[in-house]
Amino acid sequence: MEAVGSTSPRNRGLAMGIYTAFLDVAMALGSPALGWVADRAGLSVVFVISAGVTFCTTAIALHLASTRIEATADGYPRR
Repeated sequence: MEAVGSTSPRNRGLAMGIYTAFLDVAMALGSPALGWVADRAGLSVVFVISAGVTFCTTAIALHLASTRIEATADGYPRR
């Protein structure tokens, strides 16, 4: 949600739509893929993969939070 909050008010609907689309695709592809990995390599590997994904997304969220762009009154981003 950090990426949606850093867009201008004019583009927030588009950003939220893109965020939701990627979330849906990730759930549709990630769950069966991790099920397949659990079947082939075991449940412990699924937890290792999930920890890696969590680490990466935390790093991205912290980066986005540190470089947040605020929107001005006219709706354009201000750095």
